[in-house]
Amino acid sequence: MNADSEFIRRSVFATKVRNIRQRCYFYRRHNASLTRHPTTGDASPERAEVRRKLHERAQENVRKVLNAKQPNLHPMAVAPSIELTHVTGPKLRWA
Repeated sequence: MNADSEFIRRSVFATKVRNIRQRCYFYRRHNASLTRHPTTGDASPERAEVRRKLHERAQENVRKVLNAKQPNLHPMAVAPSIELTHVTGPKLRWA
């Protein structure tokens, strides 16, 4: 699931969303990543279907808000928590 886009499309109905100068997280793009792989990447049919579903949900939420109804703010997919590993950069205070 395209989690970043899906999160933003839900959060705009619950709070103000703004761009900030500081980066909140970092990620890297590399050829072995799921977003670059031919079968799972941004240009794959699976990703196109995810984008279609995200857009459909976003449009549905706009219609609901325009009709004074509660938008659907539930995540479209949920996965179990993962253990984060510190790879590089300054030592994290909670690590």
